[in-house]
This record gives sequence, structure tokens and C-alpha cells, in this order.
Amino acid sequence: MNIDHSGDLLYMKSVSQPTTGVNSFTCVLSRYNTTTNQEVATVTLLNVPGYDYGTHIVFTPGKNGIVCDEAGNLYVTVYNSNKVYRFDGPIPTSGNVTKEISYTYTVPGSGSETVLALDLIGNLFIGRGTGVFKIPVANLTTNTEPSLVFNASSITINDIDFKDGSVYLASGGTKLAKYSAKGVLRKLLSLAR
Repeated sequence: MNIDHSGDLLYMKSVSQPTTGVNSFTCVLSRYNTTTNQEVATVTLLNVPGYDYGTHIVFTPGKNGIVCDEAGNLYVTVYNSNKVYRFDGPIPTSGNVTKEISYTYTVPGSGSETVLALDLIGNLFIGRGTGVFKIPVANLTTNTEPSLVFNASSITINDIDFKDGSVYLASGGTKLAKYSAKGVLRKLLSLAR
């Protein structure tokens, strides 16, 4: 789930696998206006790869696997994958639209969860394993490999966000870390479950 710059809610509505055994999914996102309390548009994303889980091919977006920038470009990642997919905007404010993948970014490192966040400037930040990676806004229209910003050795990243120039990382609901934008650990909290 993601709230885009307009304040509308963007969430996954449905997922289907048009051809059984083929690693390609159709994902329908809904745009929900929080002022009028109604769905106002849908965006259908075509040919999103899932991942091979034994005898199945599975599509599971990460916990923070969908983000939307101010231009309405969508960035999507799925669980157990090192890929981030961009679908060029804009997202309609009414009606329906279908989109194909515009760019694919391959994230270095290991980890089953790949999570996404955008800073206020529009740079894409990616958390994977213990690494925080970045694609500058100027490079988002190429198949650029993200560069490592810092390694958060104190935490395995399951969520990432920004506030007041700091980077916040969460791990499995039990740890929360606050880092400077350059990767200096400011605070590490262990949370009760």
C-alpha cells in the first residue's frame, strides 16, 4: 500500500497469472480517493515477473514493494527478487490504464525482502539485506544498477522510510534504526512484540 503525492491511496487490487507455468503476472492496482472514499481509477501492470518457489511461480509484492513518485511513475518489487520494475506514469485520476515495464533495475546484495522508498527529491532508495542502495532521480530513466549508500550492519531491512533528513529502517517488527543520510547510526531500538 502506498499514498501518492496527491494523498490518494494506491493498493494492490488483484493478481493473476494469465498463462500457467509462465513467470509473468498481471497486477491490478487501485487508486482510492481518501476525500471522496471511493475508487477512482485502476492501473493494470503487465508481465511482472514473480519468483520460482519450488514447483510454483509466485507473485508476492514485498511489504513496501510499491511506491509512486510525483510524476505518477510506479516502482514495483516482489518478494525474494533482486529486481525493481518501473512503470512510467502518470497514474490516471479516473478511469483505467494498462502499462508495460519501462525499466528494470537489478539490486546487488542478498536478502529475501527488497523494499522501496522515495526521498523528497525523487531519488529511489532500496533496502535489501543490510544494504541501503540509491538510484538518483536523474538515472531513473535508464536500466541503472543502484549504488550502495551504506551498509546497516545492525539490522536486516524489512522496511525503509525518510523523515527530517534521516533514514529509518525496520527489521521484522522487532528493531527500528535511525541513520543519517550518510549512514551514521543515530539510534537503534529493540521493540517489544
